[in-house]
Amino acid sequence: MANWFRTLILLSLPISLAAQSIDLRTTAVATVPGVVDIVAAFDGSQRLYLVSQNGVIRVLENGVVRPEPFLDISASMGGIAEEQGLLSMVFPPDYPSDRYFYIYYANNGLSAIDAYDVSVDGMSAVPASRRSVLTITQPFTNHNGGKLLFGPDGYLYLSTGDGGSANDPQNNAQNTDSLLGKILRIDTESGTLPYTIPPGNPFVGTNGRDEIWAIGLRNPWRMSFDPATGELYIADVGQNQREEVNIQPVGVAGLNYGWKVFEGTLCVVASLCSSFAHTPPVAEYDHLNGNCSITGGFVYRGSKYPNLVGTYLYGDYCSGRIWGIKKTGSVVSAPVLLRDTDLTISTFGVDERGDLYVFDASLNRLMLISDGAPIANPSIGAGFTGSWYDTAQSGHGIFIEVLPNDLMLFAWFTFRPDGGQAWVIGAGPIQGDRAVIDAVLPEGGFFIPNFDPNDVTNVPWGRVTISFSDCNNGRIDYQTDGAFGTGSMRLQRLTTVAGTSCNN
Repeated sequence: MANWFRTLILLSLPISLAAQSIDLRTTAVATVPGVVDIVAAFDGSQRLYLVSQNGVIRVLENGVVRPEPFLDISASMGGIAEEQGLLSMVFPPDYPSDRYFYIYYANNGLSAIDAYDVSVDGMSAVPASRRSVLTITQPFTNHNGGKLLFGPDGYLYLSTGDGGSANDPQNNAQNTDSLLGKILRIDTESGTLPYTIPPGNPFVGTNGRDEIWAIGLRNPWRMSFDPATGELYIADVGQNQREEVNIQPVGVAGLNYGWKVFEGTLCVVASLCSSFAHTPPVAEYDHLNGNCSITGGFVYRGSKYPNLVGTYLYGDYCSGRIWGIKKTGSVVSAPVLLRDTDLTISTFGVDERGDLYVFDASLNRLMLISDGAPIANPSIGAGFTGSWYDTAQSGHGIFIEVLPNDLMLFAWFTFRPDGGQAWVIGAGPIQGDRAVIDAVLPEGGFFIPNFDPNDVTNVPWGRVTISFSDCNNGRIDYQTDGAFGTGSMRLQRLTTVAGTSCNN
């Protein structure tokens, strides 16, 4: 890279890093297509079962994805429309003594829970053993919800969407005669097939379906129990404006989470809101800055990362942001942005050790979540030096040079809000797969023909985070207090420097 580039950036630029109590990182551990659920059997095997929407379940064992599928029902899935397909699986509490498991899927106007036996060697399902547990008619192809869980009480829970279309046209979420837009709770383990109704379900003996545990949900995309408290965390996808997190206390039945009268805390049906009894969310966010759809995660209860313990992680499918909240007693903390990633977040998972995972649907990567080490690959080296651009935008270019001592220099050619040209420049320390840089906007002076650093005023501009998913793809996120605002861009490599490669 030209000497003027180094000289210009190094002049009067502070190098600093904001202190963080949680340094959330994601490390790629496997590549599998289309994963929508990540499940552990909790049988001591340390295996992870990776559920793909196309109807295939694969097993990750000792860091390797087994070539033979655990279950393949892709032929029966047919053409998967919108949010249909194989959506979840779960093993019973006494597995492997009880050698079977359950799946939830949606296709051809139905959603269903089926059960399958597991082979004697535990390596695969027995396809011929399929038996139906529960079937629900679906009026539309979207909003199928779809997380299966066994609760601390030993009963099977299922989250269902409101049946689809938009704005719940059939009012399913509030209709207690419908299983749509609900949390269901059934007893599949007492020996009576296909299931019985547990004691305590709120609509037993009254108007409403006996299977219902909670109502008023739009499209709960992932829910999980906190293993320490037994509380149920429910992430519900909003319509156009709000994404929300709900927490259901242990053993409290019949809660109404508000949809479609409320979307998060936002009133939707004005004539009903003032007198409508419901349980509001404990956290929510809007659709600004690229957010679009919540993906629920887990409360971290592992032992490796003390700062994460008790934190519920959740993310956004479109923006890749991962937030955390923490419940202490009856108080839930304000959401904290733990990391702004370049991931397309389809699901989270947890293994037997308590380690958390997140799946990146854009590159089909299973990512291990950590606080600090392990470092996500690739670590940034000299091979990242070169020019980069965003294929979705014209007129922008970023020049990056990686120097010894884990420093990154960058210069970003962009446009001011008024349309004028601008260079944003900076230098900062590299931390694994990213660099956090306090940037400046040079004012005054001329590059050609007579550059004099004394003519340049470096105006503080904001903070830039440059991160990479591999040697050819990355992301830039920026936060400014001025007219440039806050935003992000995807980065794709344009050029390399002679003598460098991704291996150095």
